[in-house]
Amino acid sequence: MMRFPVGLIVFLFYAVLSGLTFRKAWGHWAVGQEDLGFWFTVVAILLGIAGTGALVGWWIHSRPTED
Repeated sequence: MMRFPVGLIVFLFYAVLSGLTFRKAWGHWAVGQEDLGFWFTVVAILLGIAGTGALVGWWIHSRPTED
């Protein structure tokens, strides 16, 4: 049953990374660096998608089986 906490930890790790990257993107947008703001936003969205995939995978694989 080691999958249970590991999947949740991976989700939280990606959520933190995504949040930090969005914050970095916001800083670039604020000072007029639209190109860097755009690409940091793209990376943050991809990290969010990866985190969502980890959360869904954790949920699917942590459900009890009907043996």
